[in-house]
Amino acid sequence: VFLPWGEEDSPSDARGATFERYRRAIEAVANQGALSGERLEQSSELRRELGELGYAETERESEVPHPLEPSEAPSPLDMVEEQKLTLEAQRLFNEGDYAGCERVHAQILARNPQNTHSWARMGICLIRQKRHLEAVPALERVYASDRVTASAAVNLGVCMRVAGRTDRAIECFEKALAIDGSHAQAVRHLMDLYGGKNDGAGVEAMRRRFEELTGQR
Repeated sequence: VFLPWGEEDSPSDARGATFERYRRAIEAVANQGALSGERLEQSSELRRELGELGYAETERESEVPHPLEPSEAPSPLDMVEEQKLTLEAQRLFNEGDYAGCERVHAQILARNPQNTHSWARMGICLIRQKRHLEAVPALERVYASDRVTASAAVNLGVCMRVAGRTDRAIECFEKALAIDGSHAQAVRHLMDLYGGKNDGAGVEAMRRRFEELTGQR
């Protein structure tokens, strides 16, 4: 049975990328004049990064709410503190202190429960401590969001396998492949699960796909 702990949404040594995520978000908000009455135009990528941190949630495709509009989203100053906490969490994770990393992400989420990035990392920390069932609520938050990644779907699928929920696990791994068709780990899980359900056609399809992706038989 193929059942690793799970995986990460980003490399373990991700301090630079984590810092940049917050730096860009803080800069984008800070550069908008608070009294100008203007709205900030931004790229879809920056919008995604801001939203992942729980900031500037809006249905308008290319606009960020004016800084003086009432909002429950974190302020730029809040994001500076979140950045510090996130870097501390990453340091603890890199050192293998998954319990410590979990505690720091809990602090972040207490301040900003819309931080999808921290929910995903919280789930990974719990998986690394082999607390798969406890990781489910955090990963479900990510899975249900419009920012779910293939890795987050795989992580939830791994937890569903531990819980014995085979059909839900298959759903998660299939969603991972829908997001990223080259996700070899999702393919490997599906090959295993389809075999358990005596789905020969599914196993063969995943076997061919796995071989195409990895060169392994």
